[in-house]
Amino acid sequence: NVYYGNSALKNTVNHVFNANGSCWNAHRQSNMSYDLSYQVAVNNITNSIIYDKSTGVIVVKPVNTQGNWSVSGRYDYSCPVDKLKHLQLSTKTSAYYMNNIEMIQEGFENPMKRSSRHELLINEELGATYRYEKWSIGGRIRWNWEYATSKREGFQSINSTDMIYGLTGIIPLPSNMQFSTDISLFTRNGYNDSNMNDNAWIWNARISK
Repeated sequence: NVYYGNSALKNTVNHVFNANGSCWNAHRQSNMSYDLSYQVAVNNITNSIIYDKSTGVIVVKPVNTQGNWSVSGRYDYSCPVDKLKHLQLSTKTSAYYMNNIEMIQEGFENPMKRSSRHELLINEELGATYRYEKWSIGGRIRWNWEYATSKREGFQSINSTDMIYGLTGIIPLPSNMQFSTDISLFTRNGYNDSNMNDNAWIWNARISK
């Protein structure tokens, strides 16, 4: 692996355009917030990579590229659904799209190729919590989806999904102590490596004072 510097690099300038807001309803005890963002990079610094298959040599050098940008959005909302306001429902939704420029060259005799990698991330989380005095029980479902593609030769597209199903609970104990626990099932699908497509249970328990 050979790494070079580049004295001709220009400074990167990031332009960020953002809009956000929130609203709190004291009577209903509901809360809403949103965020929208657009970012574009001028003279973004990217590592160009030269890979020679015959010798295994990899040469890395930072260069300035144009065309890197991203856009994202987020929306959160929560509110009680019963008159006594014991049961609280919530939703969290977010999306992120990114366009990244890659500089790849295969072999020293070939020209450097410029390609774009497109990546889309979507997340959704639904939650419900019931509280009564110092007691609490809740559940959540979280869904994460990632999709990435590129026209670059040899690029393996990504189309993966991560899911989380969870339950939580808080139980008051004597002497001002508290027992809290959560159990979650993590599932992963769509990965190129079959070892990553699995299910896993995780259980946490705590006693605090």
